[in-house]
Amino acid sequence: MLRALKKGDPRVFVVLAERAYGKVKERVEVEVTEGLAERIHAARMRLNEGQQHNNAEASRYLESAKVAE
Repeated sequence: MLRALKKGDPRVFVVLAERAYGKVKERVEVEVTEGLAERIHAARMRLNEGQQHNNAEASRYLESAKVAE
């Protein structure tokens, strides 16, 4: 069973999941709102820009500290 699970057999996964957590009594479907991927991408870009800004300030501070020595 472990070999089949490592290969990615979905039936084995379902059997093991049911053994571990019990059978699913209620089916739930999750709908993704339109534009979710774009909003996530935009948020990641904002975080990345903030990190780059912080890195630039830190390197300026380190360079001025080296010059002062």
